Amino acid sequence: MIAAPTGAAAHPHAWIDVAVTLMFDQAGQVTGLRQTWLFDPAYSAFATNGLTDPDSLAELSRGNLENLTEFNYFTDVEAAGNTISLGTARALDTTVADGRLRMVFEVPFAEPVAVATEPLIYAIYDPTYFVEMLHVPTAPAITYDGAPAGCGHQLAAAEPDLETTLFASSLGTDESGGTGLGKLFAETVTVLCETG
Repeated sequence: MIAAPTGAAAHPHAWIDVAVTLMFDQAGQVTGLRQTWLFDPAYSAFATNGLTDPDSLAELSRGNLENLTEFNYFTDVEAAGNTISLGTARALDTTVADGRLRMVFEVPFAEPVAVATEPLIYAIYDPTYFVEMLHVPTAPAITYDGAPAGCGHQLAAAEPDLETTLFASSLGTDESGGTGLGKLFAETVTVLCETG
């Protein structure tokens, strides 16, 4: 999905602003994450290659999600110390505005997750850190759809050490830091719904 539009050096080479809506069922369990990815202008121009019509953008989104399937859509979810299995993502909307590609899709969980006693923790990141993915700094970055009362979250920024940061910044577009590098730069979000 992601390829460098220029020959720029140092990881990351592309940037995505992320917004997430946690989807709840009537029992107050989380059923998945609705994600909005807003790509940087340079990558947006490269990826769309001038495409603007809705059908072409929808096809681009479907292709992107197919390519991301083997990487769990760059999405890690845990609860009660267990990794949460993900279902097949569903594309919802793809547009280009102000020179930026915006892709909205849902990543369902294989099974609903209760968050009344144990927190749900998620992180969205490129494992190789070719792309930096951070929650949007302006609009509400994390929202709820159908959540019971008492739900709240904490977003924790990554704190990579200097050696890791210098290593990442030394990598060119044709070099990889391995699939563990991105996690060291990933934000984590902890969600818990206290019932009283």
